[in-house]
Amino acid sequence: MARMAHSQYSSLRRAQLDIKYLHTNSTTHEFLFGALAELVDNSRDAGATRIDIFTEDCASVRGEKILCFLDNGEGMSPEDSGKVIQFGYSGKRATDARSIGQYGNGLKSGAMRMAKDFILFTKRENALSCVFLSRTFHEAENITEIVVPLPSWSASTKLPLTPTAQEQEKHEVEVDVIKRFSPFKTLGDILAQFDKIKSPSGTLVMIFNLRLGDNGQLELDFTTAADDILMDDDSEIRMKPERRSFRAYSAILYYDPRMKIYIQHKKVRTQRMVDSLYMPRKYHFTSKRFKTRMETEVLKARQNSRQADEAAREAESSAREAEIQFGKSNQDKIKVRSAQEGAKRANDEAKSKRSLLQVMEKSLKEPKTLDFIFGLNIMNRSQDGLFIYNCSRLIKMYQKVGQQSDGNREMIGVVGIVDVPHLVLEPTHNKQDFADSKEYRQLLKAMGDHMAQFWRDSQFEGNPRKLTDMWSSFGYTTLDSVDPLMDVKFARKRRMNLQEWAQCDRCSKWRSIPYTLQDSDIPPNWECKMNRDASKKSCDALELKKDIPIGQLQRQAPVDKEPDRRKRKPEDIPLEALAGKRQTSRASSISSTPPTTPSAVVPSIVPQRKAARDASVRLQYGEQQARHSTTSTADRDFIDDSGIDDEPVRRVSSGTKRSSASDEMLEQAPAAKRRPPPPPSTQQAKSASSRTSSKPSSKTTSPTSAPSHSASRGHATSQARTGSSVRPPPAAAAATAGA
Repeated sequence: MARMAHSQYSSLRRAQLDIKYLHTNSTTHEFLFGALAELVDNSRDAGATRIDIFTEDCASVRGEKILCFLDNGEGMSPEDSGKVIQFGYSGKRATDARSIGQYGNGLKSGAMRMAKDFILFTKRENALSCVFLSRTFHEAENITEIVVPLPSWSASTKLPLTPTAQEQEKHEVEVDVIKRFSPFKTLGDILAQFDKIKSPSGTLVMIFNLRLGDNGQLELDFTTAADDILMDDDSEIRMKPERRSFRAYSAILYYDPRMKIYIQHKKVRTQRMVDSLYMPRKYHFTSKRFKTRMETEVLKARQNSRQADEAAREAESSAREAEIQFGKSNQDKIKVRSAQEGAKRANDEAKSKRSLLQVMEKSLKEPKTLDFIFGLNIMNRSQDGLFIYNCSRLIKMYQKVGQQSDGNREMIGVVGIVDVPHLVLEPTHNKQDFADSKEYRQLLKAMGDHMAQFWRDSQFEGNPRKLTDMWSSFGYTTLDSVDPLMDVKFARKRRMNLQEWAQCDRCSKWRSIPYTLQDSDIPPNWECKMNRDASKKSCDALELKKDIPIGQLQRQAPVDKEPDRRKRKPEDIPLEALAGKRQTSRASSISSTPPTTPSAVVPSIVPQRKAARDASVRLQYGEQQARHSTTSTADRDFIDDSGIDDEPVRRVSSGTKRSSASDEMLEQAPAAKRRPPPPPSTQQAKSASSRTSSKPSSKTTSPTSAPSHSASRGHATSQARTGSSVRPPPAAAAATAGA
């Protein structure tokens, strides 16, 4: 059915890649060492235990240098070599979840970032294959489509693997292109490159016509250091070593390095960064937020399961048709048995896909746990920050978070390390960042919180004297010192406080070894039998990891520098703040509700501190005040909700305050100079009458049976707080005061 669909669309136009895409695709590598690391990743994913990175002199190419990558991995067959030129093809994730590559783009983008051309030689079993991708060839022949010669030979006879005459003719054309546009001008030169692969299988990638910088020199410096590849960039005076030296970068390229790396024929002393930390501490971080990558994988698994189920149903239908159609002859029985076996394989594949889907769907609902490891870099504290790995591959380095990003000099030298699985965060194509920026920021925030917890657990927070003494003991004179003193006593103490580790050149296991003063004391070809620890002198001994104490994040309560005023007790509020609050509330009430008598003098609030003394007066004139009150709605509603007694304040329509002396003079002024209050409105009269009818009449209370002092105070205070107290007119208040 699939073949029928393919033939149905065979006449339709195919999308094609232009040769310019090779350059566009390579520009994703802003960091040049990241392009070199792409080829190292391919060797690691191919199961190589060793990779050699070296240069060869060649006068016929630009820069007169050929950059070579040689590994002893599993190699490629002629069919697999053809998949190298397929952009986006990668089957690594399906076979090994620990693989780094997943986009099928690293070789093309990495090689084209460094140069214009590359040629690949690979060996597996009895087949020798070659892949030649050259922009020089396309430009010279004016070819816009990407054309890739793929010749192959027999490893034993060195004859072409061309069963037909047509394929033999194609093979000759491919070899001719390689002779014309590569450094190898004869067939013997081409076949001689396979002899450099000494292992039974492996791959050799040769990159030539290297790019030049703005100064006309090669971007990569191969001459300054005989055993290293340097970045030809002097823009930063104090550039980090991993950004300047490829030897330093490849030393920490992997979280748990196992592959031996040789640069210019000298072994790189790889290191596990966790082993180089002083006072390390591990924190377990669990979160349900990292779902984007897992959701994508679940969708892929669901689609694969659906396709496998369809294929299984189709195979079962074919098997049933074969049972009905074919007879009982031997050949017919063979056909029926073959169809039945095909159906069984399809059902097993569908069952496996369904099981994988169930596991991934269950994993999607479960929280993800990461291990954060923090410590101090006492060897060179200027090299601090976060180092974030993905599937053991370094993605981000020297990332500052938390107090380090704020320029806190106290936390200089703190290093954080984490290895994130590919199902938690997905890296970008160039493996220099993460695709989901939101979840990556969540990771940085979590690591910043744990870094602060590590600082508290180390008891350095709020203890500058202890911090200064610690750094000075390792040769850092002040907190601003970047480089340590190189005196023997300081160098010895720095190394004695770090446990030494070495990797066996034979079994690649990591072993702890006694203290050595210099790195040169450990030979490059160190093996387990050289260990002075008798229990670890054999490669058969188990590998032990560094014992790191476990810490736990303690949530810090937010510090409230000034308590919320709404939660403060009334007696804790100062009178000055209360006065300001009243003035603010008065201004807001006037702006929201226009006063009914803009030019009239507004009666003052009944003084709360004189509530007991004036209780009888309020009861006596309550009914009259209810009928003749001219207080505006905004003034009646303006009652301080804090319940605090304050000095009486006279307010006018403009919202200003008057002193008590001015109030008294205003009350004694002739009535002619004051505007008489307007008669109450119908609504005010109804409201006043309803309040009067609901209250007990003051006439029933005998003048001699006045309420007690305490009862009057309680009643008056309650009225003042609820806003239901009545206020006598100024004339009545003055008469009462005179009496």
